[in-house]
Amino acid sequence: MKDLINTWGLYPWFNEDGGELIHPEDIRQFTPNNTKVFHCIGLEDEYMILQSATAQFRVNPENYKRLNVPLYRFRDQIVTNDQERIGEIHEIEWHYRDKEFIYYISVEGVNKTRRYKEHELKRYE
Repeated sequence: MKDLINTWGLYPWFNEDGGELIHPEDIRQFTPNNTKVFHCIGLEDEYMILQSATAQFRVNPENYKRLNVPLYRFRDQIVTNDQERIGEIHEIEWHYRDKEFIYYISVEGVNKTRRYKEHELKRYE
């Protein structure tokens, strides 16, 4: 299981899948979603620890679907290619049809609803 640490992936889980896949102390905070991208930051007993932009969850590795490493990560400082917005990555999702990452940004602490693809962003220096 150590090979999961520092990987990125999806954790497609819904209430119908049963609560035994999510740590009992984390299940109330875990929002069912099959497009949210997580970063595996560690292991605890039989669980892997997944990091989202705002929370950590302990889950059974059974449902974890690995992805490539995204170009941008949570809280990376970015600027949109049109130079209109400077902000940070606050959420990463996976677009199944296009097989690519989708990024949501926050600007001055306000989460924006527009989705950005990698080619629409660049690192803010």
